[in-house]
Amino acid sequence: REGTVQVANSDDEAARLEGIARHLHAQGVPCHFLDGPAAVLEVEPLATRHRAALLIEPHGAVRIRDLVEALRIGALHHGARFLHSERVEQVTPQQGALAVRTH
Repeated sequence: REGTVQVANSDDEAARLEGIARHLHAQGVPCHFLDGPAAVLEVEPLATRHRAALLIEPHGAVRIRDLVEALRIGALHHGARFLHSERVEQVTPQQGALAVRTH
C-alpha cells in the first residue's frame, strides 16, 4: 500500500476533501490535506492544474485487470472451467461451492 490521492479541481471540491481529512484525522486515519497546486504537485507530479488533494496513506489500490486475472488463474487451479459466449441462467450454492447453469 502506497496510499491514494484524491484531487480537487474547484474550491467546493477542495472544501469537501478538507472536511473528509478532518473526519479521518478524528478517526485516527493517517492522511494529509494538500492545499494548493504546489502541494499537490509535490506528492503527485502528474496531477497538474489541481486546486487541492487528499493523501490517505493506508489506502491501497488494485488494478481491476490484475485482480480479475489472478482470480481466473486461481479458479483454474481449483478446477474451474470457463465457457466463453455462454449465457448464465442460474447460480446456486452446492456443497461449499457454486454451480453455474448455462443455456
